[in-house]
Amino acid sequence: MSAWRKWSYYTWSVLEMAAGFRSWGLLLRTFLSQQRAEPATLRFWHQATQLRVRGAMDIWSVKETFLDQFYTRYGTSIESDWVIVDIGAAIGEFTVYAAQRAPAGEVYAYEPNPQSFALLQENIMRNKLSNVQAFCVGVWDQAGAMQLDLALGEPLQGQTVFQQAKASTVEIPVITFDQLVHDSVDSIIDLLKLDCEGAEYAILMGASAESLARVQRIIMEYHDLDAEHEHSRLVHFLEGNGFSVRLHANPVHAEIGYLYAWKG
Repeated sequence: MSAWRKWSYYTWSVLEMAAGFRSWGLLLRTFLSQQRAEPATLRFWHQATQLRVRGAMDIWSVKETFLDQFYTRYGTSIESDWVIVDIGAAIGEFTVYAAQRAPAGEVYAYEPNPQSFALLQENIMRNKLSNVQAFCVGVWDQAGAMQLDLALGEPLQGQTVFQQAKASTVEIPVITFDQLVHDSVDSIIDLLKLDCEGAEYAILMGASAESLARVQRIIMEYHDLDAEHEHSRLVHFLEGNGFSVRLHANPVHAEIGYLYAWKG
């Protein structure tokens, strides 16, 4: 990825945020300071949505969802009565976005990080959303308890691992996608969204054919981790389960991209 392309993208993003967000003081404090800000309220110029954020990565995720609209641009528009599952909901930026666009539908949000989950709940309440069910739980290819490793220092980059606990980890409950489908979402899933730092491989490849048959569309941010966890394996797997697949590269990072899969 060329340095020119990266800096062009970041420059455009700064202008985009200045035009889209009215919380200019928060933007300046967050992006010019090396110290993580306490949760603050991010407001928009042209809509009443409000989102509580912790720092730069939260704001960037809100930008990608609401201003860039990556999930709909690279996927599909959300219809008003859809059932949507959000795995890796974080502070709820996509949950809020989807719930506002599907007022007659339902959004099921799953986020294992307790700190992120608290902001997810607050953002649901702040935006007066009654069509969301939120769960403080991770999703994996087996159920039980796992360690959420926060060693990278960013809640949005926590990784779930089965290993001995250490200072940088917290224990979280995890369920399988099959459990999610059978215990919580008693319907066809019109849209499954995933952004879970590489856990997408375990979640999807650990799911039964019966559970995947309930899913009509998938939009995700994929992460190329190694030779065994690379997006071409996801493409092959999903195509083998009856999906058509379309890929889009990340504007900056070669190891990250967007995958949209659909039935029919």
